[in-house]
Amino acid sequence: MAAAQTAIVRQARVPRRIPPRVVRRTVAFYVMVSPWLISFVALTIIPVVLGVLTSFTDYDGLNLDTLRWMGTKNYAAPLQTHR
Repeated sequence: MAAAQTAIVRQARVPRRIPPRVVRRTVAFYVMVSPWLISFVALTIIPVVLGVLTSFTDYDGLNLDTLRWMGTKNYAAPLQTHR
């Protein structure tokens, strides 16, 4: 009886082959979605990250020569009250 149970367990561990139709549909899905994902990253994620990084600098928007890293000083200054 124990030999029959181990034979069943060994058969259950055999990986199943993915049908070619499923592979084709998966590849087609990623081919169709990839232009949208590339556009989303290029037009949304990158500008947001650059905007956040620019907010930590002393950049006037015109000259890259005057670009200095300020860190959190830009955010601390409005929070301080000068009376």
